[in-house]
Amino acid sequence: MKKISVVLVVILVAFSFFLPVCEIKAKTMQDLYNQLDNLKKKKQAAENGAKLSEEQIKQINSDIVVINQNIDKAGKEIIAAEDKIEKTEIEIKEKEEEIKKIMNYVQVSNGESAYLEYVYGAKDFSDFIYRAAVAEQMVNYNKELVQEFNDLIISLEKKKVDLAKKQKNLEAQKVTLGEKIDTLRTQAADYEEEGATVEDEIKMLQTSINYYKGLNCKPNQDLSTCDKVAYADGWVYPLKRGMVTSNYGSRWGTVHRGIDLAGVPAGTPIYPAAPGRVAASIYSVSGGNMVYIYHTVNGKKYTTIYMHMSVRKVSAGQTVGINTVIGTVGNTGNSQGAHLHFTMASGWEVAGYHAYTFNPRNLIKFPPEYGGWFSR
Repeated sequence: MKKISVVLVVILVAFSFFLPVCEIKAKTMQDLYNQLDNLKKKKQAAENGAKLSEEQIKQINSDIVVINQNIDKAGKEIIAAEDKIEKTEIEIKEKEEEIKKIMNYVQVSNGESAYLEYVYGAKDFSDFIYRAAVAEQMVNYNKELVQEFNDLIISLEKKKVDLAKKQKNLEAQKVTLGEKIDTLRTQAADYEEEGATVEDEIKMLQTSINYYKGLNCKPNQDLSTCDKVAYADGWVYPLKRGMVTSNYGSRWGTVHRGIDLAGVPAGTPIYPAAPGRVAASIYSVSGGNMVYIYHTVNGKKYTTIYMHMSVRKVSAGQTVGINTVIGTVGNTGNSQGAHLHFTMASGWEVAGYHAYTFNPRNLIKFPPEYGGWFSR
């Protein structure tokens, strides 16, 4: 008996993971105001992030201009160094020829006749000393000059190597900065997309606040006590017929927070999955034409969301039944082919509903993936 009790407890705990998350705290007008304030701050942060990214991109572009100028300058210096080396090498050859000629006068081992004729051709001893000194100085001077030229060539060759390294480093910096610009542009795009999404949520939340104001809801009053959403005891398919083409859960490296229903042509009518009230009817860059509906089913609050519709046929505040056409199947927003993306969430949520989504199969008996149905 004890073993059976343990098994039952394990089964109940495991089963609880497959149940939809229920709303823990009743939502009030004040909660909506707080949520709206947080969304506005989030939108401002996204706009600031996008602006900062653009400013950083401008600064990096300026840095790249300077780097290009330095690369060009280094290239010109390399060309100048190569020209200087070429000219110096010519001068060295010329000086070496001069030295050879002079050495003809001082090479004693080769007879030194010319040298002796030059030196002993002196008129007197002073002239003799002078002529010997001149010959020696000419040789030493040219040798020193050739050495200077050789040192210059070594220096210029080293400069060429250093400049080539500098060019390579500058090119690497350009690549790094280019990659940083790509990253910043992606961040800016993400900030802008996030800002647009948050802006949609702000609009929907403001619409909800205005609706509840019209019902004279008090700041700390449970919204369910002043907004009488039609009670329902079950769920139906949002399409009269169709098939499941993508399930809820992990997909393409992200979480697919809904179930995709297709197998019907664009323009096919879409219906609420239960009676309720339209909380929002908007167009979103990602979800295209979207409708949010609040429900009270078996005493619990839920939100259903219908995305990518070709047209929306209801507006916020409108009460709908299961046979009300709320829109038609389409391919708007971030969509690949005509289908209905159907999402369910616990509680009444338009902003931040992602945190409360669950698998629609938990409440509606959809057929297996690529399986179909033919009536509601």
